[in-house]
Amino acid sequence: MPRNRLPVLAAAVAAAFAAACHDTPLRPDAPGPPDAMRIVAGDGQTAEAGAPLPQPLVVRLTDRFGRPVAHRAVVFSIVSGGGSLRAEDGETDATGSVSAFWTLGTSTSESHQAAARLADAQGQPWVGADFHATARPGAAARVVARQAARKGTVGDPLPEPLEVSVVDRWGNVVAGVEVAWTVTAGGGSVSPARSTSDQTGTARATWTLGPRLDSAQVAQAALPDGRAEFTAIAGLGTGAVLAPVAGNGQAAVVGSRLPEPLRVRLTLADGRPVPGAAVVWTVAAEAGAVLPRVSTTDAAGEAAAEVVLGTRAGAASVTADAANARAGYDRAGARAVFTATVLHGPAVALQPRNESAYARPGEPLARPSAVTVSDAYGNPVPGVTVGWTVTAGGGAADPAASVSDTGGVAATRWTMGGIPGPAVLRASSGALAPVQLGATATGVRIVSPVDGGVIPAGCVPGRVWTPCNVGADVYQGSSLLQVVARLGDREVSLGARTSSCCQPNAMYVGALNTGGLTPGSYEFRVTAVLVTGDSMAASVPVTVVPDPYPLLLAPPGGPAAARATLAECAARVAASHGAPDGGTIRPYPAAGRATATHGRRTADDRPGGVTCP
Repeated sequence: MPRNRLPVLAAAVAAAFAAACHDTPLRPDAPGPPDAMRIVAGDGQTAEAGAPLPQPLVVRLTDRFGRPVAHRAVVFSIVSGGGSLRAEDGETDATGSVSAFWTLGTSTSESHQAAARLADAQGQPWVGADFHATARPGAAARVVARQAARKGTVGDPLPEPLEVSVVDRWGNVVAGVEVAWTVTAGGGSVSPARSTSDQTGTARATWTLGPRLDSAQVAQAALPDGRAEFTAIAGLGTGAVLAPVAGNGQAAVVGSRLPEPLRVRLTLADGRPVPGAAVVWTVAAEAGAVLPRVSTTDAAGEAAAEVVLGTRAGAASVTADAANARAGYDRAGARAVFTATVLHGPAVALQPRNESAYARPGEPLARPSAVTVSDAYGNPVPGVTVGWTVTAGGGAADPAASVSDTGGVAATRWTMGGIPGPAVLRASSGALAPVQLGATATGVRIVSPVDGGVIPAGCVPGRVWTPCNVGADVYQGSSLLQVVARLGDREVSLGARTSSCCQPNAMYVGALNTGGLTPGSYEFRVTAVLVTGDSMAASVPVTVVPDPYPLLLAPPGGPAAARATLAECAARVAASHGAPDGGTIRPYPAAGRATATHGRRTADDRPGGVTCP
């Protein structure tokens, strides 16, 4: 034999010897390592859910030659279905057997499986066994209602049958159990009186509702030791009729109660009255209130309510709806509608319809002037006589008295007076408080100088002591482009005294330069040009008089004396106002004139001022 094969042969011999030592016990009667675990008893049992199996689970552990293996730990465990296991001894006995007791879980719908496994099987082939069991439901313990709240029509069977589930104490459905059906409230009947649960644990019956609408109806499914209730609200069928019996078509003054209560009657299609129905009364917003809001039909099927009218005159409607005591349970409804006429109250006020308008002097306004006669709630009152009187601005109203129409409106045609400016029309009626309407006779009214007035000559910019300002009131319903004053060959644009320029109604003023104008009689004219291109004008005669303040010559002594005199004047101004200095000296543009000023105070030779010679 070749030398190099000796190590291989030696290894093979050693392996064979080791295998023989492993599989063959040292003593002929000693078992070898565990090789198999077989079920001896307990598999495939049936018991009530949650109860222990009648027989224990038993397995036997053997070696490869079928000899029992003792003193080896075996673990029992739940694989599915719940429950619990209790082992008598955790090790195999001399026969290689070990046992455990299995209490099933509470569900009949799950698979129940337990396992036994060799506890110390590391490095060894898998050794174990699986047990299976079936859980059956226990005795019927209670019934469970399906869809306990129902809706239906008075006197008719419910569209779907009543159903209950019969279950044991763990909630597992139980077949073959008889359930008793009864009606405990509301009348009606259940058929059959008894029914048996099927394989799904379901028992069924048909419920025909009773005649009343005012309370819930109750049916019951019962076992000897348990019961379940169903409730139903009976609604009206499509043939139910709610008709007015009394109180329709009444009339009353706003805010008052209708003289007669509203009354309705509820009947079925065959004319039988329906008692116990809730009648809900609804009135439109501001039309009033119904008392009570909900009333119940009596034995004759009738219900009534009273109406307090609202504050708005006109037509009012009240709706009556028959329904169940709880809203939303009617399969159909019945409705009745009442109408009433709400009359206006006595006249208490006049309200202007148009407070301002415009027209040329001597012409009528484009639209009639009007007031609305109303009651205490603002409803128009017809048939009231209103008198019209012009109290300012001249003109006249035609007619002088008018009667309010169906809308409470009394109107007249107002003609403006002959002078531009604001006017007032007074509307009155008996003891009612009168109201005033305003309007404007459009045009130009000269304010300064007034008719026959005078304007001094010599007015030039800077000569504040000479009163050369002119002005006019302009009345117009639309915006102005410009206002111009003219005197002889002199012209000045006038500006609005208040707010922004060119507003339709305002006083317009400006300073007119009359320097060098020859004294005499002139026409003073003011023209207002509108943005529309139209114009309005007014004129008055005026007299231009000589300058009342001619230029003074320089004081005697020449310029130096003049300056000294002005300095003395400034000092006097400062002293009169408690000033610490002599103020300032500002000469007028005209030679020989000067003023002494201090702040906003000025002393000069104008009338009323401080004269400095």
